[in-house]
Amino acid sequence: MEGNNTQGLNFSQQFNINEVSFDNVNKEFESKFRERYKDSLSLMSDSHDKLENATGASSLNTLEKMARNIKYYSKNSDFEESFEEVLKEAENNNQT
Repeated sequence: MEGNNTQGLNFSQQFNINEVSFDNVNKEFESKFRERYKDSLSLMSDSHDKLENATGASSLNTLEKMARNIKYYSKNSDFEESFEEVLKEAENNNQT
């Protein structure tokens, strides 16, 4: 699939949460991450509403970015703060 647009892919195929190592974060961070992942997939698969679908996709995209950088988080990292920070970075990048 080199060079193809991945927007049409199922996110669960593109991003496998079971491949994420949560060794350096606390259990609450991991639990909230997994819960948000499950909720995001559910929004995308159960909803026929385009806004809910987009919300789920956006959330999964944010989680995927966090997963790629999980090594930069620590036992003291707060999931909600980290999620919001990555979301704001993405918004800023989209505005430029």
